[in-house]
Amino acid sequence: MSLIQDALKRNMEESLTQSEALPPADPSSKKRLILLSVVVVLILLVVGEGFYILMNRPPVTAAPAKSEVAAQPEPPPAVAPTPVPAPAPVLASAPKVVWPKLTFSGSAVRGNEILAIIDGHMLSKNSKINGITVLQIGNNKALLEFEGEKRLFRLLAE
Repeated sequence: MSLIQDALKRNMEESLTQSEALPPADPSSKKRLILLSVVVVLILLVVGEGFYILMNRPPVTAAPAKSEVAAQPEPPPAVAPTPVPAPAPVLASAPKVVWPKLTFSGSAVRGNEILAIIDGHMLSKNSKINGITVLQIGNNKALLEFEGEKRLFRLLAE
């Protein structure tokens, strides 16, 4: 029994000396570790944002230097032009667009949409009537298009 007790006693003494060799944990070292990790994260955020700004800025184009502008060659000397016969005059002109008769009565609001009142019909933007397309609608005015020609219609105050 004494052998077992001696072994246990030696084991106990060894464990005590090993625990004494390790320094106790310092509470301020934990605070330093947390502070260091916060500083590293902030530095990474600042560097990342700077890199993002640099990568997404518009490209810069350099203006030509004054010496480059002055170094351009001079144009060749003028040579007397050879006479060219004048082209025959064009008599035919583009036909004028004949708009259908219509009456613009004003504009109205339905919900969050503004409507144009044309020939008694309430039309929204991009609507068509008699081949006329409603392009824009404003307060008592409308921009209409017919066969490529655009016209602004306004309600005149009396």
